[in-house]
Amino acid sequence: MKKVFITLMAFSFSVAVTAQKKIADIAKFKSETIDLGKLKVGKPSTAVFTVTNIGKEALIIETATPTCG
Repeated sequence: MKKVFITLMAFSFSVAVTAQKKIADIAKFKSETIDLGKLKVGKPSTAVFTVTNIGKEALIIETATPTCG
């Protein structure tokens, strides 16, 4: 029983330590979506997202995925 308790405590501690913060605690987006309307094939379009770091640490954006694929 003692081994099970120690194993459970170690697992709980490791999960708590590695848990990520919620995005609302570290970044603020001016707008989460941008509608570019209908786009023509072969004509590139650009959108700008304004992100403000409201956390205490550096904000690193590793990936960005469009919803259109």
